[in-house]
Amino acid sequence: NYVMSGGSILDRDVIRIRRDGSPVHLLLSVAPIKNQNGVILGAIGMCSDITNLKSIEGALQEEILRRKVLFDQAPVGIVVIDPSTAGILESNKTAHEQLGYSKEEFASMTIFDIEALETADEINDHISRVMQDRISTFSTMQRCKDNTLKKVHVTAQNITVQGKSVYYCIWMDLTNIIP
Repeated sequence: NYVMSGGSILDRDVIRIRRDGSPVHLLLSVAPIKNQNGVILGAIGMCSDITNLKSIEGALQEEILRRKVLFDQAPVGIVVIDPSTAGILESNKTAHEQLGYSKEEFASMTIFDIEALETADEINDHISRVMQDRISTFSTMQRCKDNTLKKVHVTAQNITVQGKSVYYCIWMDLTNIIP
């Protein structure tokens, strides 16, 4: 009725049931056919089976959720840093909580704000070496929001995310493990 009164349906996702009882996802488009006077004579439609696409889409969403959970709930701090500014691009909950910062506070910080042993020049040199050598492991001290220090073991790596090289770090808090 909608199409025969002049409306069009464009790319509507519909589910129908096959004879065997299984669902089929269809992408449906329908438009009225009009004569030169604008009188509707009929309709033309196109239907595509997108069942496989929907299955792949569902699997992709599950994988995205799984990876998000692994990142967000890791027992170590995970931080992605812009190597040119030392700014924090992304981090998990453990990274900011182990230093006493809120997610918002932490997102506006740089490594210069956190690192307690190295100077800004030493930090930049360290980042440059990792960006060239691909990986480094070391222990250092990080400054918490309350100005206390935490001993951490860091694995830093140069990885490529969406075509851009970033400084990827995993921080393990050693404060209560190693005196």
